[in-house]
Amino acid sequence: MSKFIDQNHAFASVIILLIYFLMVFSPFLIPLIYALWQGSALPKRIRLVFAICAQTYGIVSFGCVVIYLAMELYIQFFVPRDETSSFLDLTKAFQLIAYIQTYWWLLTVFFLPPIAFYFTRKIGRNWARICQAYDG
Repeated sequence: MSKFIDQNHAFASVIILLIYFLMVFSPFLIPLIYALWQGSALPKRIRLVFAICAQTYGIVSFGCVVIYLAMELYIQFFVPRDETSSFLDLTKAFQLIAYIQTYWWLLTVFFLPPIAFYFTRKIGRNWARICQAYDG
């Protein structure tokens, strides 16, 4: 009986790992599938894949920096004023901010596929004209 439970946990772990892998590499996989699906009608396919991949990781990284910076500025500048005034009990807010600052990287995985899909659709449609403009 215990072997069956352990096998189920191992199978579930492998499935979760596979889903996590696909989500992390979705900024590379989604434009790659699009480029292969379009075939020879799409010029400079590898550049399209790397451009979308770079934009997706860049947008997510920028968003993480902005959110983290806002939380850190709140802690550094506004919280001491609230603690001295003693109007609010901010222990729950401190716990939430500390939790987000510790585990923010787990949430970024869920933002990668939709952003990669959005950039693939928007840039993929106009990629031939973009390449033509660069070629002169």
